[in-house]
Amino acid sequence: MFQPVRGLGYRFAIDSVLLGYFASKRSYNSVADLGAGCGVVGFILLWAKKVKKAVFVEKDKYLIEACRRGVEINGFSDIAEVVEADLRERLPGDIGKFDLVVSNPPYRRKGLGRVSESNAVAVAKHELEMSIGDLLQRVSEIILPGGRFCAIFPSFRVEEVLKETAKRGIKPVCLRFVHSLIDRPANAFLGEFKSGTKRNTVTEILPPLIIHERDGSYTEEVACLLDGNLLRG
Repeated sequence: MFQPVRGLGYRFAIDSVLLGYFASKRSYNSVADLGAGCGVVGFILLWAKKVKKAVFVEKDKYLIEACRRGVEINGFSDIAEVVEADLRERLPGDIGKFDLVVSNPPYRRKGLGRVSESNAVAVAKHELEMSIGDLLQRVSEIILPGGRFCAIFPSFRVEEVLKETAKRGIKPVCLRFVHSLIDRPANAFLGEFKSGTKRNTVTEILPPLIIHERDGSYTEEVACLLDGNLLRG
């Protein structure tokens, strides 16, 4: 996998790896990775053989190039495609429908937190160009009935996310909150949502995912994940 050189574009962090792990609990025919960046989440699903086909959707030219190089080098050219598109607009009509859609969208509301001097990094982290509503509208347009949507969001936006998904008939199946340390408040949550279901679903709250031990090392679960030991099989 490739990334833009430092300063030219957004470089992925552990949240994308956690999302790939979270979404790999089931097998699917196809996945659309929206705002794919350099393709971390989709590549994890392809590598773990959890999807048969992947479409990466991105608009940043440096990230698109990195993603395309990753597709070629990893031998995924026959089963993966990189589509250049702006998620504020409807996606190309021939992109198709998917039984899994994943996304690691911009985390922070406009006006909150320090904004990077790099426009590419700022856009990837802050909602300068795309809102949660914009993203979920694109999800609702390409997800199959009964399909799943998996994403990672800041924990303080959980109410907003649940409101926006409900508007589009996408209901939460399970949530897992992510903590940097066991005694710290959650800073993010992983969500799995299902489209097109008319039944009242019960949302399962999974045990928290803890990133670090008190000494700063990774917890056993995260260390095994980063080694690739939790993805195959």
